[in-house]
Amino acid sequence: MTTTAVSKYAPLLKELRPEIVIVEEAAEVLEAHILTALHPRTQHVVLIGDHQQLRPSTAVYRLSKNFHLDVSLFERLIHNGAAHVTLLQQRRMHPKVSRLIKPLYPLLRDHSSTSEYPEIKGMNARCYFMRHYQFEDDEGESHSKQNTFEANMISALCAHLVASGYEESQITVLSPYLGQVRLLKQKMKRDPTTSSVAITAVDNFQGEENDIIVISLVRSNRAKQMGFLAVDNRINVALTRARHGMFILGNTDMLEKHPLWSSIIAELNTDESLSDAFPLIDKDNGQVFEVKSADEISVLLGNDIHKTGGEGMISFDEYKQSQQAKRKKGSGRGKGGGAPNDRWSNLGKERNGGDSRTPKGKDAGYQGYSEADFPSPSDAPSAAPERRPPPKKMEADGFECELVPGKGGDQDDDAAKKGGKKKQKPKKQVLLVRG
Repeated sequence: MTTTAVSKYAPLLKELRPEIVIVEEAAEVLEAHILTALHPRTQHVVLIGDHQQLRPSTAVYRLSKNFHLDVSLFERLIHNGAAHVTLLQQRRMHPKVSRLIKPLYPLLRDHSSTSEYPEIKGMNARCYFMRHYQFEDDEGESHSKQNTFEANMISALCAHLVASGYEESQITVLSPYLGQVRLLKQKMKRDPTTSSVAITAVDNFQGEENDIIVISLVRSNRAKQMGFLAVDNRINVALTRARHGMFILGNTDMLEKHPLWSSIIAELNTDESLSDAFPLIDKDNGQVFEVKSADEISVLLGNDIHKTGGEGMISFDEYKQSQQAKRKKGSGRGKGGGAPNDRWSNLGKERNGGDSRTPKGKDAGYQGYSEADFPSPSDAPSAAPERRPPPKKMEADGFECELVPGKGGDQDDDAAKKGGKKKQKPKKQVLLVRG
């Protein structure tokens, strides 16, 4: 029974007087919930779980933060030196996938059967990380994070995997944020071939697995705030769900200073499994093409459903400002950065009917971008309107208006909480009208 049923049927359990209590996923159960299952006749308690994966969740965050109620009985016993046995052989993940979590499980061995998994269809890699530099969306009604570029890219990638021969039930898409889960479901439903692909939050997928796992990391911002991506337990769960293949989409600049992520990135670089494009295999001719956006996959599929016209991609002006800011800080030297360009015309199967697609290895990197590399409304009628800052000056009917900064300043919520200071009001802007 569940731990809830243990409390519900406590009188019945007292009558049954079970001498042995076995708790599955014990590291994800609150200590108090396990104690309710024990009684004077209990002689043997078996706890099975992994304290390096998700912890129990409390209804009030303060109880976890200040009183450590999210530490399970399982984890507390291990940290206090209680005798325990660790399983050292895994039978789920292909070695190309399991290698990424060796920093957490240095003694982990792969069963020989995991090396016999079939090759990945439609992808010239088994475990691959596509890096990008597209910013996450501004917060809307929901406080959860989302990234439109990643949602478009992943929905198109899943359509390609299905077209390459996978069943929808063989693919699961994971994200740390419920906002991104909702956005991905909206995008997936546009294409009938991917409407049944499972999309769920990482926290809801512990103990589950699938043949192909696609991960949307979401976080990409100038402040380099990682959020859930900084929690080792969540990283562990996300990277240990795949059987045959795993594909990750995220901004590596956000992750490079995190110890676990930096070791994962270093491991991926050992066999060139990290790049700014996914190496997709064309099902028609078997040729490998590197694609950097959903629009390029749309061309490869010959399906306009996934044509976005640059939705979720930063404009050329925003890209230049971002690069200038990085150079001023001294952190952008030699790294490039910014948005992948819109290379529909290089892929063929499109408007002009040519077949001039770019083979694997060409047009890689982010150096030397120009304004022509970015999506424009003339290239794609369905393009989303470009985000522009509000004008600082306006003129109309003989009047000149100007926005002038007022008093007040922005302060990060987290910084305010840590310092114990009140959050300052946002900067005011005064509208001056001159006649």
